[in-house]
Amino acid sequence: MKHRARASRDLTFPYARLQMFYWMNMAVTAGYASFFLLGAKLTNSQIGLLLAAGGLLSALIQPLLAAFADKSSSLSVRFLMMLMSALLLACALLLAFLYHGGAAAVSVIYLLAYLIMLLQQPFLNAIGAESIDAGRRLNFGLSRAFGSAGYMAAAFLLGQFSVHTGPVLVPAGIAAASSALLLASAAYPKVQKHSQQVGDASGKNDGAAQSETLPAASRSRAEGSIFSFFTRYPQYAIALAGLLPVFIGHIYINNYLLQIVESKGAGSSSMGNLMSVAALLELTVMLIYGKLRTWRPDPFWFRISGIFFTLKVLLTLLAPTIGFLYPVQLIQPLGWGLLSVSSVYYISETMAPSDKVKGQAFFTAVFTLGNVLGNLTAGLLLDHGGVFSMLLCGSVVSASGAALLLLSGRLPANRENT
Repeated sequence: MKHRARASRDLTFPYARLQMFYWMNMAVTAGYASFFLLGAKLTNSQIGLLLAAGGLLSALIQPLLAAFADKSSSLSVRFLMMLMSALLLACALLLAFLYHGGAAAVSVIYLLAYLIMLLQQPFLNAIGAESIDAGRRLNFGLSRAFGSAGYMAAAFLLGQFSVHTGPVLVPAGIAAASSALLLASAAYPKVQKHSQQVGDASGKNDGAAQSETLPAASRSRAEGSIFSFFTRYPQYAIALAGLLPVFIGHIYINNYLLQIVESKGAGSSSMGNLMSVAALLELTVMLIYGKLRTWRPDPFWFRISGIFFTLKVLLTLLAPTIGFLYPVQLIQPLGWGLLSVSSVYYISETMAPSDKVKGQAFFTAVFTLGNVLGNLTAGLLLDHGGVFSMLLCGSVVSASGAALLLLSGRLPANRENT
């Protein structure tokens, strides 16, 4: 009976299903956006503008939607996940129906699908946080690893089959992932709704921590202005300034991988293979990061991740053929994989409790801004200078960001707030 009680309280695997299906949708909707939209006769500049608009709209709408969910006594974040999954499914069906129609209609529907997918991410994290608040056992790190596994599987399968079906497979992939996420959300156990979310899940959840920020309205209200926050943590201000250009370079090789592989003489199948290899390698860092922490402190891993982001962009530029891009993916776990985990612990350990969620919020804000600027500039660079121009610019920009990240370690941390 005790074993059953413990099992009923453990939500790791129900939550892992949510992570897996969400990141499968991310692989399809974001990873294959260029593949689908180029097939719909959009230019690179138009694709960049569309994806940038989605990122900007998500940043504007997310706080409003989160505030509504936080104030509502009847709507749970779980219900909102179900609702948004149903809307994504409807968008996918419309995209399949309108694909051979006008590019304008396809663009609007795809923008809506991309926006909904981005809006789901903080609510996905909030479901986990509510479960933890309710005293349920949840290993976030393991659950997030399932997300990377789902991303890997979706990227690989679409890459293999899209060669035969063409871009119309993308709406089918969105529909499948959205349907699975809808069912997984409906099956997820109901937990008590709390007005505030925890900012640090470590300690009572197998050392797991949240890798993304929670909805804005669910955050505990830290005292003080933005200026006073960065006065307390000047090293973090420099780090964020470095992360912005690093994220821009990351967007170049993440959202425009199809154009890159085509410049190397390959197609969508190779793109899917590269995406799946990168996601698989990310798992290594997510699963062993606890041991890395015993070797060097979290700020060390946080700061050096920028070096590997830059190396990946640079080596992608220098790769003469598609075959050389596969060993380049070995850098992935030391870039994005390392940053996504170390950033949470870095913020948790260097900031006062009242500032931790602010730190996560600024991290997400910088990533969103990097997404917008990266998509805007990538499309223009591709149309006017080609892949070489985009990757050269990305290498230089990312290198400047990596330098700032390293420089942030030379400033003393404010230990009074830790």
